[in-house]
Amino acid sequence: MLGVVVAMSVSAAPASVEALQAEVSRLQGELAACRGASSVAPAPTAQPSKLGEEERAAFRFKELTWGMPVAAVQKLRPVASLQKTGELVMQEHVADLKAGVVLKFVEGGLAEVVVLFDDVHSDPSGYWDEFRRVSRLLTEKYGAPANEMPYWKNELYKSEPAKWGLAIAAGQYVHQTSWELPDTKIRLTISGDNFEVQMRLGYVASRYAEALKKARAQQRLEGL
Repeated sequence: MLGVVVAMSVSAAPASVEALQAEVSRLQGELAACRGASSVAPAPTAQPSKLGEEERAAFRFKELTWGMPVAAVQKLRPVASLQKTGELVMQEHVADLKAGVVLKFVEGGLAEVVVLFDDVHSDPSGYWDEFRRVSRLLTEKYGAPANEMPYWKNELYKSEPAKWGLAIAAGQYVHQTSWELPDTKIRLTISGDNFEVQMRLGYVASRYAEALKKARAQQRLEGL
């Protein structure tokens, strides 16, 4: 199973890792509930190419665009399951990998896409290799990352790149790469704990960023 961490400084511990991992667990539960009824979209065969400026200015996730209402998304993605939270969840192939996808809506429009990768590896190095491959594809499509943020909680394996996957699985290393588009913030993060690794790819519509923050804060209050 896979999940993520938000922006962090290299020198300071990320304060929201635990909160985001809790959110990932919740989203994975919703995805698990719809897996039995949902079919998986076929894996794409074409490799992505770097976008031109006009395409970069009008981000889309597959055929979905920011601001689309739930009903319009359901027409395009009838396999998506509507949750009590108002989110749509479905199974997809992203970067040729099986993944659960969560679509979040605020102010009546699509505002965030969360991709939780499902591949399981017996060797933790497989997760790190997967992360680097997806990162390369995103760079090919969107250009150079805006930020590269490694964070070592324990530097035991820092000088041994071949063991970075093990370090992630043990909860010693977290890595996030981000891209900034005119209307979208993209975050790819890999983290782990107790030898369970999470990889999460998140897309957020810039114009809905504040509304999403308020919605999350309200959701936390409702859980009290």
